[in-house]
Amino acid sequence: MNRFLATICLPALLSASALAMQAPPATPPATDAPVVNPKKKAPDARGPEEVGARGMDRQERIKAQVSETSAPIASGGNDGVGTPTGGGVQAPVDTTPVVKLEPEVLDLGEMVVDTAKSGKVKITNISDKPITVSKAITSCGCTTAGVPKEPIAPGATAEVEISLKPGPKPGVPLSKRVTFQIDGHAPVMLTVQGKVPAYVTLTPDLLEAPGEGKTSDGTITLKSVDNTPFKITSVVPPIVPDVGNDAKVEHVVHVDWKLWDSTGKTIKLTFSTDHPKVPSMSCLIRRPVNASGDPRAPHPRAPTPPSAPPAHW
Repeated sequence: MNRFLATICLPALLSASALAMQAPPATPPATDAPVVNPKKKAPDARGPEEVGARGMDRQERIKAQVSETSAPIASGGNDGVGTPTGGGVQAPVDTTPVVKLEPEVLDLGEMVVDTAKSGKVKITNISDKPITVSKAITSCGCTTAGVPKEPIAPGATAEVEISLKPGPKPGVPLSKRVTFQIDGHAPVMLTVQGKVPAYVTLTPDLLEAPGEGKTSDGTITLKSVDNTPFKITSVVPPIVPDVGNDAKVEHVVHVDWKLWDSTGKTIKLTFSTDHPKVPSMSCLIRRPVNASGDPRAPHPRAPTPPSAPPAHW
């Protein structure tokens, strides 16, 4: 019996011993090992000389980048007064006078209402280089000015035309300004002036239209200051029915407010005359104000009814 058990168990014991010998020994738990933080940067193993050299390289790169960023940009186009048009740095403007205007003040003398009058100005280049007058800027829409088509050579002269149109009211002094822009140089300004004598007066120059709680007889008086008889040849719009055909020193006429209302409530009334100095005169009409505080719109349109939808067959 003992021999039989030895025959069965002995091979099993030998196999277990062989497996135990092949397995690696178990590692005992470390109790005093330091805990390593994975986010903590490892100490630099480079020497101090290598670290210093690399740091200097980084500083030099930063300086180079700053130098490239702050380098001056090439200037682009110019509109005549040093204003860059190409996205670059503003070019310097030479403030030394390079032109002479003749006359320095353009006086157009006596003028007529609503009638333009022109004069000429000479622009002389007093520098030793060609100049280009690129633009002429006027102070109001009643003034127009030209510019030379070609550059002006040293010592040469170009002539430009300037026009001024007075408004409808006489007796108002006129003084306007024209600014000539010169490429690369300071601009030059010219004064344009004139006078419109009041040969005929029109009163009032602002007429109040009748409205809520307000009446107006629409009286307008046109009187010759130089005692020259004249006729009123037309009225636009035709809302003054009592205009006569006789030449007079003084005309007293009236606005028909019903005609004014039917013709669109105009805000400007123009009289044409045969006076040699006053071809036309105008007065303004102020529309009445409604309860909301706004001037009444002329002839409000009725709302358009919506169109019928298309039929589907």
